[in-house]
Amino acid sequence: MCEGNERGKPKAFRACTAKKINRRLIGCYYKKNTGIRLEWIENAGHNSNTDAPETVNRLIEEHVIRCEAEIKPEKKEEGS
Repeated sequence: MCEGNERGKPKAFRACTAKKINRRLIGCYYKKNTGIRLEWIENAGHNSNTDAPETVNRLIEEHVIRCEAEIKPEKKEEGS
């Protein structure tokens, strides 16, 4: 899908390259402005929880663990 030579790159190559660059830029912008990491799930469409359930479940679990780690120190400070 992302194949082609430098001189006469097919449109699919240019679109794929642009898509990868845009994903990086969007991800960096989103994290910088919201503090939340944006994850792209390879080979998954709009219904990523059906297309890649293991990946989605792992990412949700990691997110919950990070959130719990942030909440615990706040509770300790309130109790002090």
